[in-house]
Amino acid sequence: MSANFSIVNRVSSYSLSKSFILSLFGIFCISIPYAFTQSSATILQDSSSMEYLNHRKESILDHLIESGMSRLELVTDLEDLFKDRKNRLYKKAVATFFFEDGNDWTDSLEVRVRGIYRAAKCDNLPLKMKYSKKTLKKRGLKKRNEYKLVYPCKNAKRFQNYIYKEYLIYKLYNELTDKSFRVHLIDFTIKDARQKEADIQTTGFIVEHKEEIIKRLDANKSDVRCIHTNDLPLDNSTLFQVFQFMIGNLDWIIENCKNVEVLQMKDSTLLPIPYDFDFTGMVNPSYAVPSSKFKQNFITDRYFLGQNTEMKDLLPVLNLFKEKKEVFIKMIDSFEPLPKKERRAMIQYLKSFYRILDRPARIQKVFIHDMGKMKDLY
Repeated sequence: MSANFSIVNRVSSYSLSKSFILSLFGIFCISIPYAFTQSSATILQDSSSMEYLNHRKESILDHLIESGMSRLELVTDLEDLFKDRKNRLYKKAVATFFFEDGNDWTDSLEVRVRGIYRAAKCDNLPLKMKYSKKTLKKRGLKKRNEYKLVYPCKNAKRFQNYIYKEYLIYKLYNELTDKSFRVHLIDFTIKDARQKEADIQTTGFIVEHKEEIIKRLDANKSDVRCIHTNDLPLDNSTLFQVFQFMIGNLDWIIENCKNVEVLQMKDSTLLPIPYDFDFTGMVNPSYAVPSSKFKQNFITDRYFLGQNTEMKDLLPVLNLFKEKKEVFIKMIDSFEPLPKKERRAMIQYLKSFYRILDRPARIQKVFIHDMGKMKDLY
């Protein structure tokens, strides 16, 4: 990969914050070999308020985002689910969403283990939920039936904070562009169907599935994913790369399809969309290991993994980030679930990025300067 790597001095460790919205949605049908109580389901009407392309009806996530305060209860055989870290077969489950207006949806669905690092290291494994398209049709919903569920790796306060932080990073990118994965916080309980394992009570978030963002953005459904960075349009790739630098993320490789989806738009333009932000300076998790490849001393050290570009091409993107500075700070500062100390630390980490943008010589060194042989490390 042809890349330009510039080193920025260490930024002090910090913690993040996120805005807490609890809202949920409804789900579907697949029979399950346990005696679960099912309550009546509310059938949604088609929505005419969607501003997205190809959204004449709501998807599950649309409804989740538009709903009031609610919570999720997921019941499955936890032992059977969590022991299947290798084959990752779908397991039967039942989900109930309790909404603020008193209504609830109970439906059968399937869940399976997903992910790589977290699936290998976590006590609470990351999950993918899959709903019956037949049930979605009965509810009047779009047939977007798969979603990732991200929640704390372990049952400790700091791991819950990591999830809040990662959620907020998604929201920051949403603020920069709608060409990004939507997410939504959910407060939920995972119960063992056999009542042998303790309940998991936590807060996590749902991530929009690739098929849904393809439809939302009116992109092509194609197999395009792993490409060379130089094949990306400069404006799209620069926004992506500067954002990764802002949050202190080295855990992505476009050529290897690592933590990035590449969409092909109707005009054949290729668009990179980032995801999975736990190994970042902004989250600063205790389990993250600094990259020796990039001579990183701390996970909070920033390196720009970007294309060699000219100042005239870079400045419009940097100006967009400057315009969003106060919005970003407000999003972080207003996120009350995190302690005030952690919110202040995140804002300080963000401001260290903006101090670079305020100094033209620093911009040249960080984003334009050719690091020579260091490019060969990537």
